[in-house]
Amino acid sequence: MKTISQEWREYEARTGKKVSIEKAYPVIGRGTVVHDWIPHAEVEERFNRALRIPFFTRAKWSIERRLSHV
Repeated sequence: MKTISQEWREYEARTGKKVSIEKAYPVIGRGTVVHDWIPHAEVEERFNRALRIPFFTRAKWSIERRLSHV
């Protein structure tokens, strides 16, 4: 199994694009440092919605990801 760093290096070599990580802290997560930005109920709803991704959709993404590395 490859590490994330290995996957990034291979992606960069294959596409010629540099991998960059976007930091959205403290907005993303189950809470925020500045509590008035997003109400707690909204954060919980978004989190719960993200957990409801259908199994077949997740399986399709996994298969597509594996096939793209072949």
